[in-house]
Formats: sequence, structure tokens, C-alpha cells
Amino acid sequence: MSLATFLLGLPVVETRQLPRGALFIHPDGSLYEVIDSGQGGEHRARRWRHPQPQEVALDPDSHLARRLPVVARARHLLPYPSRDALLENQAALLFTFRREQSALDAAQLDVALCGYGSGVYVRKNERYPCFEATNGALVFRQYFFLETNQGVRTRLPDIKHGLGYPLRSHLDGPLAWRLLPSWEDSPFYDLSQTVAMQPIELGSAAETHPNLSSVRDDDTLPSHPEAGDKPAH
Repeated sequence: MSLATFLLGLPVVETRQLPRGALFIHPDGSLYEVIDSGQGGEHRARRWRHPQPQEVALDPDSHLARRLPVVARARHLLPYPSRDALLENQAALLFTFRREQSALDAAQLDVALCGYGSGVYVRKNERYPCFEATNGALVFRQYFFLETNQGVRTRLPDIKHGLGYPLRSHLDGPLAWRLLPSWEDSPFYDLSQTVAMQPIELGSAAETHPNLSSVRDDDTLPSHPEAGDKPAH
């Protein structure tokens, strides 16, 4: 499916009816997040994870509309039905990106689409060049990068054989990632070759994933928080 087809399939909604935290696509193609959903009569959204606070009003009849641009209708970027949507066959997926910022942006978008109540957040792995979508006990998705924000090459080409899990290209990820400002719509050195095709088994959590077993090998990616692992911002 192309990005254009994906976008056409998204519902056009009245933005003032969206709940806080919902994401929609601005007419200019950028992502906006609802930050006020009616409390005090305010319906307002802000450009998602943008260094400059670009805000819009959602209700053309509100007092905010007098001083902010108005986006009354837009395509709603639908949230994932649950955090399990990050998995495939109850196993985590590993994606590769050229740059660190691209990996972080994709992770942050996935977490945002899981919703506030999912308990999932982004953590930077201190052992491997990757970010993780995790709830602190389980790793739901991992985002590896080949180059840091400072332009330094990571150890990923050297350690990929020891991971033991399939690495997928960023191009194989959700189409919503293509809306990210840092998106690169081109392939790069294929790190997915010659990697053993076996899924990650996440740490056990009977109440959520009763069929998942714990990862115990020292040379595997941690499914549980390790000392030094920290949330990413």
C-alpha cells in the first residue's frame, strides 16, 4: 500500500471531537497532537514533537480561533487497538534505521499510537544502539540505528550476527512512520541479511502474554530493564 492510499483510508473528523493525545494530519502533511480537548472551552492541538510550539485551534467558534490558525477537520491517525499491535505473532520486531533520530521518532510515534493508558514508553538501550518500546518488563519493539546524531557509526554491523533475531528495514515498518520529518524514503546497507530467523521471546507476564517465555541468555537483548537503561526523550 502506498502512503497516499493509506492517507485516503483515514477518517476525516471534526478535530474538536478528538480526545486529548489523539494525532491528526494537518493539511500541510505534518502531525499534530490534541493537547486540550474542551476543558474550559478550549480545543487546541500542537505540532507533534516539534522544537517550535506551533499550535492550532480546533473549534472555529472558540476564543482561541481569534489568535491561532484553525484546523476544524482533518484526517485522524488512528491509534493502535492495543500495545500488542507492536508485536508479530506475540514476538517483538526489530527495525533498522540509518540515523538515531529516525529510530527515536519512530519509537515515539509507536508509543503515542498505543495511547496514554498503555503503559508503554520509549527507553534507550545502553548495551545496543537501539531504542525500545517497553512497559518496563516487556519489550514490544526495537529500533536500531546505524549512525548516531553526532554522525558516529555504531557497532550494529559488527554485532548483528550475535543478535540472533531478524532485523527488518525501516521501509517494512508502519506507513505512519513516513509522516515523520526525519523519514528517509530510501534503502541503505541491508543489515537484515544472514541473521538467524528466530523471534524474540519476551519476558513472562502471564496476565498479559501467558504464552511468552523469559529471555535468559546473556548474549540476547534484555527484555527487562537493566542498570543504566533509561527513558528516552
